[in-house]
Amino acid sequence: MNKQTSQHTATAETATDISEAEFKFRLLFFQRIMAFASLSIIAVGIVRFVQNETIIAYLDIAFGSFGLLMLYILQTNKNAFNILSTLILGISFLFFTLLYLLAPENPTRVFLFFLLIACTFFLKSKQAGFYTLWLSIFVLLFFHFTDMFNTGFNNFDILSTTISLTGLYFILYFYDDFKEHQSKSLRILNDSLERKVKARTAELELLNTKLLEEACQLEKLSTTDQLSGLYNRRKLKQLFSYEKKHAKRHHMPLCGILIDIDYFKAVNDTYGHNIGDHVIKSIADILNANTRESDCVGRWGGEEFLILLPRYDIVQAQKLAEKLREIVEHTVMIENHKVTISLGITALIHDESMEGFIHRADMGLYCAKENGRNQVVSLPSIPSQ
Repeated sequence: MNKQTSQHTATAETATDISEAEFKFRLLFFQRIMAFASLSIIAVGIVRFVQNETIIAYLDIAFGSFGLLMLYILQTNKNAFNILSTLILGISFLFFTLLYLLAPENPTRVFLFFLLIACTFFLKSKQAGFYTLWLSIFVLLFFHFTDMFNTGFNNFDILSTTISLTGLYFILYFYDDFKEHQSKSLRILNDSLERKVKARTAELELLNTKLLEEACQLEKLSTTDQLSGLYNRRKLKQLFSYEKKHAKRHHMPLCGILIDIDYFKAVNDTYGHNIGDHVIKSIADILNANTRESDCVGRWGGEEFLILLPRYDIVQAQKLAEKLREIVEHTVMIENHKVTISLGITALIHDESMEGFIHRADMGLYCAKENGRNQVVSLPSIPSQ
């Protein structure tokens, strides 16, 4: 069992109706009061023994020693707090009663009942303190007025002591009520602050989520072509720079396919820009669906598209380009007229710029168009890795 569990168990066994913090306070209060009272009583007992007050001296020393023994037991077993505190309070009551009856020459002995009521109030409860009050008053009045013992007090002394004991109890009672009221007010205030903090935290989290979503949307808008949904030219330039460094570092090929829609101006002029937009979107979907996740597919501008192919050599790039050309030819139609594309292929030359890379792809695309369109061209002059 870990330390926290052990403390929780001790609290549950000794003080079911109080918090762990209050139990610790009561335990500390009991230990300090007992240590002070036990040592003080032993010292008084020694003085009485010197003054030949033998019986009371033995009672003092015995009670003080018993208190120290209880402290030792409590130190080794805090779970015994409830039993030990009840036992000490009960024996204290008997001891103080014996002093009241057997030491009539000591006018201050009734003050011990004040200490007893206060200790009972703090260690146990208001109810236990109330019972101890009336039991103490009963003992004072009963033995004084029955003439069984010479208490050494007159009627006024006993009456004033009774009133003072009652006053002490009510002071403690109302102080405890005040403390409970303060604690309740603090709990209410704390709960209110917690609710406000939680509400504010939720608002900030919602705001932060919205800001992140807006940031993602802005990032997407800044890197994505709105019509096709593919990367835009700005993003393709960033990706080329990254893929170029990666290809150089790992000695891997990097190819590109530049694509142009055949007779696209005639499509716009004949069928309108809405149909032209539909054609661009349809071809973009085909390119996106038939390339790898690692490939970078984007709209280079107007009716042109660019695909960056990491780890593809020129032969692999040509196979993919031919596949894309055939899919477009057989799937994209305008009023039973086929839409076709022309494609130019290039491979990265060591440490060249993007302008040189795109220029050679554009040369292949130009040749494809000059040769009748709807074809893939990789010029012999384009080097392969």
